[in-house]
Amino acid sequence: MILDSTAITRLQALLDESVGEQGRLAEAALLIAQMLNAELDVIAYLRQLDDWAAYLKSRIADMGDDATDRIECLNQFLFDELGFAGDGDNYYDEKNSFLNTVIDRRLGLPITLSVIYIELGRRIGLPLQGVSFPGHFLVILPLSRGVVVLDPYSEGASLEMADLEKLLFHAQPDRAWDPRQIEYLLEPATTRDILVRMLRNLKGIYWDAKDIINAIWVQDLILIIDQELAEERRDRGILREQAGHYKSAVQDFTDYLEQRPNAVDAELIRARMVDLSNHKRQLH
Repeated sequence: MILDSTAITRLQALLDESVGEQGRLAEAALLIAQMLNAELDVIAYLRQLDDWAAYLKSRIADMGDDATDRIECLNQFLFDELGFAGDGDNYYDEKNSFLNTVIDRRLGLPITLSVIYIELGRRIGLPLQGVSFPGHFLVILPLSRGVVVLDPYSEGASLEMADLEKLLFHAQPDRAWDPRQIEYLLEPATTRDILVRMLRNLKGIYWDAKDIINAIWVQDLILIIDQELAEERRDRGILREQAGHYKSAVQDFTDYLEQRPNAVDAELIRARMVDLSNHKRQLH
């Protein structure tokens, strides 16, 4: 799989502009899709979001500045009128991880629905932020009295502490959490964090399906976005080994050990490298 170099360059430039914050999320997510399809019209999809936001603005023109009313209007428009919803029937369909197909089909995952929710909310004056909550991506709205936690996968439902505890139990049933730890988990993610999480979802889909070729390009893209993710470099080495790309696999394992010399699996990776180096087939 060859990723579109123009889209890669544009994405890197966009990320450099958005260091430490959530900027131009939809554009970044659409650029990921464009890397596989150079004909994808990113501007057209962004224009669609702008058109929806313009309509919403006309709806809230007489509402004043009350955030609750704006959230209710956003929820009604996005989920009731446009029909966006979580894809509970085919949750692991790869289409749910690409923003353009989510907009086309109006079905998605928590994270892709959240990107749309955040983008529309910001356009109507709601400073929404994405949160990489364990097992289930969420959105928060910071207010003077605290934060409102919203779940776009559940049609923008407002979540209480008990709801967050249930989500954590589902994601990590063997771990106990106290409220202060849960509050810490509500820290906003950066644009890079969000894109990597989107791609990790896609990686999991391809990995489970043993679709090595597609899993490798996802790993390539994750490392383009964040070169410091050592475990992702290790995983790409594993995938390259499975694909028979032994020389590049050894390089990934070497780089991984340089980044994480004391990793728990360091000895296993070193043994793997010895096996590859002694492999009867020529490294290529």
